[in-house]
Amino acid sequence: MSASEIRWALNIAKWRPTGHEWAQALSLISEKEQERICRFSFKRDAKASLIGQLMLHKLVRETLNVPNNKIQFARTDRGKPYLPFVNLPFSFNVSHQGAYTVMAASPKS
Repeated sequence: MSASEIRWALNIAKWRPTGHEWAQALSLISEKEQERICRFSFKRDAKASLIGQLMLHKLVRETLNVPNNKIQFARTDRGKPYLPFVNLPFSFNVSHQGAYTVMAASPKS
C-alpha cells in the first residue's frame, strides 16, 4: 500500500452511542442521508451506514479541505455515493460486513 492510499476500518459493534451521541453523529451528514439511515429496520445497519458516511466526510475534509457542512453527497442509480460537480482525485469504496465498516481510497490512475 502506497503512502497515498487510505484504508480505515471500524468495529461498529464496539460503538454504543447514547441518544445524544447518535444525534450528534447524524447532524454531521446531510438531511437526505439522515432520512435514508433512519429508515433502516436494524440498528446495526443504520450504524454501519452512518459510520460509512462519516468516513467519507472525513476523507473529503482531509484530502480536499472542504468544510464538513459543505459536503453533500449524491447517489448513483446503483446507490454509490459521489460528490456532484467535484472531480475527486481518488477512487473510494465503503463496505460493511458483520461488525466492521471499512473505507478504502486510492489515487485515480
